[in-house]
Amino acid sequence: MRIYKSIQMKNRIIMFLAMLVFIALSACKQKDDSSDEEKVSNAKTPVYVTGVQTTSMDENIELRATSQFQKKVTVKANATGYIDNLTINIGDEVTPGEVLFSLKTKEASAISNQKTTSDTSLNFSGILKIKAQKAGIITTLDHQKGDYVQDGEQLGIISERNSFVFILDVPFELHQYVKAGTECLVIFPDDMAMKGVVKYAMPS
Repeated sequence: MRIYKSIQMKNRIIMFLAMLVFIALSACKQKDDSSDEEKVSNAKTPVYVTGVQTTSMDENIELRATSQFQKKVTVKANATGYIDNLTINIGDEVTPGEVLFSLKTKEASAISNQKTTSDTSLNFSGILKIKAQKAGIITTLDHQKGDYVQDGEQLGIISERNSFVFILDVPFELHQYVKAGTECLVIFPDDMAMKGVVKYAMPS
């Protein structure tokens, strides 16, 4: 009987200790949960204090634009033949009267290809000079040396420097804010800025 009672006593003590450990763990968990709730409740929106100022408010509209030369001069061949020489490249700036191409006529090429000596008394070289009609920049070259061209065929394009503009893409609902004479700021991809003025609205 004494052994049985001692075993029961030990079991009760073990159960009592286990209950104490469980209660302690529950209390710690509740404390952690309450601390998390306190952290959440303590979160506040930062507030900054500043002085009062009276200034004008500006509202800007950003629009996309593309560059374009509006005035272009087409350089054309004045005879049928072969391009004997050209003295220009794309991007070169030319002046009125400057020789751009040398064109050798088809007849002159046929005579020069003959093995027989041509008659020098004719004083005919068959070389025609094609000159620039306007000052500007060469933006297009359609032929190179040795190409065969027809009379009136386009050889290149000269773009007038003074006709360089930016075409704004303006939505219809904003057309009232973009009128002729409106000042604007043109910002390039490299962040360089240039002042400009709206010249006119295009029909499109």
